[in-house]
Amino acid sequence: MLRAIFGTDNALKTTNPVVATVAFPDWWSTSGLPGAGQGTNIARCAIDQDGWISALSNGQDQMVPIFLNGLVPNNPNKLTIGYRIKTLVAYASAHSICHLTADTTPNDLTCYMYSAGSAGAPWLTGIGTEYYVEHTYDFVTGVVATWVNGVAIANYTPPAMSAGSKAAFVAGTGCLMFRLGTSAGGRYAIRDIYVLDDIAGDGMTGPVGSHRMYPVTLDAATGAGWTAAGGGTIMDTLNAPLPATNAVTSATDKTPLDTSLKHSIPAGSRIAAVKLSLTGRSLGDAASSSKVEVTQGGTTLAAKFPTSPNTAQAASQISLLTKAPDGATWTLAKLDATAVKLTPDTSV
Repeated sequence: MLRAIFGTDNALKTTNPVVATVAFPDWWSTSGLPGAGQGTNIARCAIDQDGWISALSNGQDQMVPIFLNGLVPNNPNKLTIGYRIKTLVAYASAHSICHLTADTTPNDLTCYMYSAGSAGAPWLTGIGTEYYVEHTYDFVTGVVATWVNGVAIANYTPPAMSAGSKAAFVAGTGCLMFRLGTSAGGRYAIRDIYVLDDIAGDGMTGPVGSHRMYPVTLDAATGAGWTAAGGGTIMDTLNAPLPATNAVTSATDKTPLDTSLKHSIPAGSRIAAVKLSLTGRSLGDAASSSKVEVTQGGTTLAAKFPTSPNTAQAASQISLLTKAPDGATWTLAKLDATAVKLTPDTSV
């Protein structure tokens, strides 16, 4: 089943970030992705104006961890990872790029999906060329099957996972880590990342082929008693790219916030899934749950109850919907006609 997608188009972008400087917002603080650790020298990676998470130095390792806590079930049998990648500076020697690690040790380089070099990845040499890569890692055999632009390449058996990383995936706290810059030579950029396992349910149990992610925003947001900080409207505040500091505050009487979705997906596109996330913080003396209901065409899905901590603002995935509320395939029209209602401080 599809477990997670990680897009960057709703995050704050940096136009033409300059290599070897830190005078730009780093990818971590702008992405809204949760996690226990940050990897190595993340301030040398930024999200550029085209949505690529780009390494901006290869003087030392630049590691981007993507935490799978609460997304991938405990002890998976197989895991498929898809992403776009392009080379910014060609590698000088073989090195690893895509790794399976643990939430507590995201910099673990032990188990990697391939080794970038003339033997391991001769297809990665084109400067600025965009490749769509998918890996299926078998936790039982330790073998990786890889597809590049939809074409299978030779299977690869990487070094076995470290004990800590293996234990993390068994416990459901695994991590996906990309080394986008390395002192061994090579600098890369990635975007449009998805993760799925081989459990049946939504029809996605292996590579799904080339996909691109687009932002879903709001074209309406109303709720009596809700207020927006900073003088903007509720809708403008909610549509501001992360890590915007302004927030909307819920009504004290738990009046719902009603919103309507919109998108920028090109006409004729097929929608494989829609991801809904919530970034927020409880203003009380404890964490609080919100009730989230998705409605389209007169059908309302079973409510979800994401929890927001009271310590600091945090992001969480609410739903990953591979079908529209009517149970059929998503269309652009259905997405445009979808409404989301959020009722604060509600757990049932």
